[in-house]
Parts: sequence; structure tokens; C-alpha cells
Amino acid sequence: SKRFRTTLRDIGDVDEAISFYERALQITPKSHSQLFIALNGLGTGNTMKFWVLSETHLLDQGIEWHRKAAAVRPEPCISRALALYGLGWALVNRYEITNQRNYLDDSILYQREVLGILSTRNPTRIPSLNNISTTYRLLFEKTGEMDFLQQSINSLKEAISLLPSQHPQLSAIFHNLGTSLKEVFPHSGRPEDLEAAIETLIHARDLRPEPHLLRHTTLDSLATAYQLKFEQSGLLEHLDDAVALHRDARRLYLEYNGKDNHGYLHNLANAVYTRFRRSDRQEDLLESISLYRVTLSSVPKSHYSRPASLNNLAYALRSHFRRTGNVENLNNSIELLQETLQLTEETVVNDDSSSQAQKHPARVLALNNLGNVILMRFEIERNTDEVNKAIQWHRAAVTLTREMWYSERATFLNDLACALRTRYGCSFCEKDIREAFTLHHESLSLIGQNHPETSKISSDLAKSL
Repeated sequence: SKRFRTTLRDIGDVDEAISFYERALQITPKSHSQLFIALNGLGTGNTMKFWVLSETHLLDQGIEWHRKAAAVRPEPCISRALALYGLGWALVNRYEITNQRNYLDDSILYQREVLGILSTRNPTRIPSLNNISTTYRLLFEKTGEMDFLQQSINSLKEAISLLPSQHPQLSAIFHNLGTSLKEVFPHSGRPEDLEAAIETLIHARDLRPEPHLLRHTTLDSLATAYQLKFEQSGLLEHLDDAVALHRDARRLYLEYNGKDNHGYLHNLANAVYTRFRRSDRQEDLLESISLYRVTLSSVPKSHYSRPASLNNLAYALRSHFRRTGNVENLNNSIELLQETLQLTEETVVNDDSSSQAQKHPARVLALNNLGNVILMRFEIERNTDEVNKAIQWHRAAVTLTREMWYSERATFLNDLACALRTRYGCSFCEKDIREAFTLHHESLSLIGQNHPETSKISSDLAKSL
């Protein structure tokens, strides 16, 4: 497995290692001191095989073997630290599939225990600090709690303090530090925070020249930083930089792995679609639609990110309809959004077969988008039932914004108001136009005069007078 870890290509190497550990497990007595090696080796082997094949059952097997390895080393020791190190990171991988926070919480507990065992002189402490930093950042992204982000940054700074300037692990540390610093900017609004993130990621990129195996990860993170810079500055050159970096990240991953990474595809598609909305170039719209379709073909139906990909393709098809007038684009958009709603039902089944309520953030966007698209179809077909459906979807979206996407509530309220105004134009029901007028005012009360949506909402209000 050491050879596989170095090349990250030949699945035959890891299969050979798994087979070796399975044979060792069969002939090793349960009380033998070498039992740990076979158990932990199976955990590592199955997890690494999952990284290549993306088959969830392999990850689950890896987690189970790591748990068994840790169980035969209950006292604090290096062997237990190695088992918990593998277990903690496998649980992070599990979270990335399910988006269930308990995997992150459990991972943090195990990783803290690892750091409690390893001294500052132990070489495994550095990757352990790197891993726990990533886990803290994911917790921040999940919860929005800045304390988690600060702990992520602190862990990386400790790792840097322990490494000499030419150490090979520095590129990974600087990559994660830049990625964590990038998360600070949307909360602080300080341009210097974004510049610090970009500077750190550029340093990480320079430490990972081609053909470095992980250069693509840094390029992708740097690209998203430039997208943030575009949103701050409005300069198209920053968005062009982001698109170019996303393309490079996708190219490198594809060259090395022989397949696309759905995350890189999705990020590239988003950047190209954003550029279309700014430049109105037809080729960008068509490319973004193509990229979103390829993304969907590479994302399993059970994957947490699939609803977002469906949503974004639906948006792009709606834009294509506006340019071409082809109703087929609207119908395809509606089908995609309906699939999104099916995939984001509130009840989910946990690993232990219990169920719990969980609201997917893509659901509220799909509800609002579905209302808008159905209303657009009404303008063509003039079927009054369509307006009623649109209002129903918009009301559901507005209700959900009390719990998530509150920052978009003003837009969703305004969209509901527009739907009610449209129905008033058919039925002349005074109740509809009065409610629309109230909702427009509520929308404006939620945003400032300099908000990018202020002009549109004010214009819609004027139409409702």
C-alpha cells in the first residue's frame, strides 16, 4: 500500500495490499500483537480504494476496520494514534457524502486524541494538525461558527511552526491555510483578508509545480478566491482568472485520474455561467450547460451535492430559454427542479436506520426557481393553473427562508409578490394585489439602498401600484 500511496494510480497495488492483510488476519491469533497491523492495514487499504473508485461500501469497510484496530489498542500509544488518524479522516470522507454533522464531531474527538498522544517531535503530528484543520473548516462551513474557522487556522499555524522551510509537507499546510483564510473574507468583508488568502494559495501553488499530484486542488481553491475577488471588485479580469484556473484544475485531475472530478466540473460550470451573466456571451452559456450536464452524469443520485447541480443546470436552461424562446428549455428546467425536490425531502435515513428531519439548502432555491419557471411558462401558455402552482412554490420557499437562506428572503418575497400581481392581472382579486404591495415593501425593508436587488424590487413595486 505504500507504493500505491506514492503513485495514487494503480488500484492493483492496493488490491494486493488488501489481499495480503486479509490473509494475515486469517492466520493471526486474536491475542497476537501483530493483529493490529492487519486490521489497520485493511482500514487504510479500503479507504484508499474508495478514493479511487468512489464506492461508499469501501469507505464503510475502511471505517469498520479502523474501529477494530483502535479497539485492540485501547491504551494511549502510537499504534492507537495511527488507527484513530485513519478513522478520523475516513469519517470526514463520510461526511462529504452525507453532510451529516455527527461524522465531523466524531472525527474531531478522534483527531484530538491523536494529537494528545503524539509529541511535537513525532512526524505524524504535522499531517494530524493538517487533517484536524480541514475538519474544523468543514464544521465552520456547516455551522457558520467562526470559532471553528479560527481553530482551523491555529492548527495550521502550529504545523508551520514545526516544519523547516523546505519540508515537503509545507505545500499541503499552505494550501489548507489559504483555503481557511479565504473563508474569513465573506464574514469580515475586509479586502486584506482575501488578499492574504490569495497570497497564501499562490505560495502553495508555487510549492506544487507540475506534475505535483495535488496541484489541481490548490488551483481550484485559488480559482474560487478569484471569484470572490470578482464579486468584490466587479472586474471581469478576476473572473477570467478564475475560469482559467478552474480549467487547469480540471485538466490536471483528468490527466492524472483518467476521469472527471464532479466538484471541479461544478465549480468550472459556475464560473463560466457567472461570466455569461456578466458578459452575455452565448458561448459561455452553452458551455456552462454542457458542463452542468457532464457534472450530473458523474454525481451519484445519493450524493449530497447532486441537488445543487440540478438547480444550477435548471437556472442555465432558464437563461437559454430567455435567449431562444424554446419552451423545451423551460420544461427541462421544471423536470430538473422537480427531481431536486424529490432528492431533498426533509426526512433522511441515518446509518443506524433511524430517521431525522434535515433540510437541504438546495430545496429552498429549487422551490423559488420552480415558481419562477412555471410563471414563465404561464406567460406562454396562459394556463391559470400554472399561476396558482407558482404561488404555491413561492410561498413554500418564503416559509423556508425563516430557517435557511435568510439573506435571500427579500428576493423570494419579491418573487412571490410578482406571482400574486400576475394572478391579479387574470382574476382582478384585490386581495392578491394588496398582498403583493405589502410583500414588495417588506422586501425593501430587509435590504439597504445600495443592495444590488434594490433597483429591481423598487421597479416591481412600481408595477404593482
